[in-house]
Amino acid sequence: MLRLPPSWLVFSASAAAPFCDAFAIAATGLMLLDLRPEPGLAGGIAAAYMLGALLGSALFGSLSDRLGRRPLMRFASAAALLTLFALSSLSPLELPGDAGLALAGRFLLGFFLGGDYPAAQAFLSEELEGRARERGLSLLMGAWYAGALAAVAAGTLFVPHAGWAGWTLLPAPLIAAALAIRLFMPESSGWSAQRTEHGTSSLRDFTREDWRKLAFVSGFWLCQIVPSTALFFFGPEILEEAGLAGLPLPPLLALLYLSILIGTLPAPALLPRASRRALLASTFALMAAGLAAMASPEPVPTLLGFVLFSSSYGLQSVLDYVYPAELFRSAIRGSAFGCITTLTRIGAAAAAWLYPIGAARTGTEAMLLAGSAICAAGLLFSLRFAPRGAPRL
Repeated sequence: MLRLPPSWLVFSASAAAPFCDAFAIAATGLMLLDLRPEPGLAGGIAAAYMLGALLGSALFGSLSDRLGRRPLMRFASAAALLTLFALSSLSPLELPGDAGLALAGRFLLGFFLGGDYPAAQAFLSEELEGRARERGLSLLMGAWYAGALAAVAAGTLFVPHAGWAGWTLLPAPLIAAALAIRLFMPESSGWSAQRTEHGTSSLRDFTREDWRKLAFVSGFWLCQIVPSTALFFFGPEILEEAGLAGLPLPPLLALLYLSILIGTLPAPALLPRASRRALLASTFALMAAGLAAMASPEPVPTLLGFVLFSSSYGLQSVLDYVYPAELFRSAIRGSAFGCITTLTRIGAAAAAWLYPIGAARTGTEAMLLAGSAICAAGLLFSLRFAPRGAPRL
């Protein structure tokens, strides 16, 4: 029987959501570079996953408040694993008739892996308390970047030119491991107690104060995710334009994810001491400075700005999990996570679509300065609307 300390079982079961999602996204990017399908199919493969994740987050968040965290998390892992095996049997690059099925499968994969987020975040925040919860939420965000790094390493070392089936099945062992861990997880004690006392809740039970909190978290997260998404997708191209074209893509991707992961490391020590509001505002200021430096045509300022933005974003991104866990009560926490994730993924999709169009029309430097302005707006927004003392529930 699997034997893990309770806190590690909670964390492992929860961290599987961001880790597997990041692994699948990064592996897909490497797969598209390796297989180079025609542009319409390549764009559809990426967009179908994001659309599925968007809708899955909205639905699973509400369902986890009604049905519990454990059944949704187990179902998400099992369904994603079955979807991967079904996808691997297709040949969309050789058989045109398989392309539609492949896009449907990618949508379902995003639906299950993206929908896993709200239940996993709520589960961890309800099962851990005090310093353990702050540390767990910090590590939970770090798990996303660790998953992306793992995909870059695995895709570069083990499966170059593996074909559609090999690339598609690359995340399967990790998702299977997540399912195995989740078979031993308990139901959330916070959700169980809330259901016993008050029954189930939904969006209809949000108060005016809950909607205000939702607007605050969604607002700062959008100011963060719009420029960061552009950097995730087009960072290597930006560095290449600045004169770093000699570096192959995997090291550039590794530099991006490693910088962000390093940025999350101080969070467990800072969260018990630093003001949430001050941490949010200061990281927005550093992110704005980093993007402004990247607008330089010279390679050294661009690279330094790249690292400054990435590491500052990594530290701030921990608050994406911490704020909702502290601001929303257990009865509506899954629904709140689902709404926030859905809204911010819409912003991420818009950024990924609009950045290349804007860069082609106005130039890369102008788009980087626009991203810096968005971070500056996030700074002002957080100074105006961030709670001065977030409750530690």
